[in-house]
Amino acid sequence: MQFPDFFASAPVIRMHDPLAEFLGAAKDGIIEYRYADAVRFAGHSCPTVASAFLMTRAALAALYGSGGARSVSTWPKRRMSASLG
Repeated sequence: MQFPDFFASAPVIRMHDPLAEFLGAAKDGIIEYRYADAVRFAGHSCPTVASAFLMTRAALAALYGSGGARSVSTWPKRRMSASLG
């Protein structure tokens, strides 16, 4: 599936999963979820999918702080991004 170039500029949700680390399922237990993953799961890209992805990112940051969700991108540049590390 081909995605538009701007998908790569969307923020990344990075999670640490101790069980995945223990089982060797993910290097150092780090699992990254990208917007393209959300689009694959939904089967399309739309405002609802984008909003759900960003809300999930914000919820993880609120629940776990920077240890649960860390942004590796600066898009979008909003107050929420600063709280994600």
